[in-house]
Amino acid sequence: METQHSELYWGARYHLKQDLNGNYYLIGMHQKIWKVFGFIALVPMSASIVMAFVSWMESDNQMHFFLIVAAVLLLISLILMRRTERFVFSRDRVSHLRGWGKTPPEKASWPISDCNVTVQPIIEHGSGCWLQLNDGGKSLTRNSIGKFEQTAEMALFLSNQTGIEAIDNVTAWPESRSLEITSSGKLRHVKPLRVEGAEYQVQGSIWRLLWVFPFTLTLGALLFVFNWIQW
Repeated sequence: METQHSELYWGARYHLKQDLNGNYYLIGMHQKIWKVFGFIALVPMSASIVMAFVSWMESDNQMHFFLIVAAVLLLISLILMRRTERFVFSRDRVSHLRGWGKTPPEKASWPISDCNVTVQPIIEHGSGCWLQLNDGGKSLTRNSIGKFEQTAEMALFLSNQTGIEAIDNVTAWPESRSLEITSSGKLRHVKPLRVEGAEYQVQGSIWRLLWVFPFTLTLGALLFVFNWIQW
């Protein structure tokens, strides 16, 4: 039975969307980075609003300065949040779209026969895997989906829907093989063996940068409360 998009793991559905034309697309890594920094810009913006309120309470002349800073930071955040990047699977090509809003312009495209999606391990995340989109061996973008089974399911879904080749770089790591399904409908997968002298490529996650937002916001709120009590 063919897997439907709504049946995919939630991590897969977050990274794989469908546009108004019915084409599936992957969210690009740059879009995520822009959104992370957009969220981070909200931290000093919130602090500026708090300082503007404090200045208003103390009746000094700095309130307007903090309001201007908050407005500039809000504008920067909105600009970053509106930036988009997509890798669209349409007909026999993979198109790279990057720009503003929901319909960014096309920057490049590749024949889908030259591309593949590869399931790769993430050693620091335990059983986590990358789903990497490649063109002739060159990485175009990649997303952290979940465990091997969840990532492989997404790769096979893309292969069935678009005709792109799906590669397994986990089962026989560091070698690659075609991603397969057994006659029982299960993924053909065994626990990867470590090769003497070889190491997985360790990569961090940009989403860890988001921890600065709740931390600094909480710290700013505590400092404001402390200043209010002392005042």
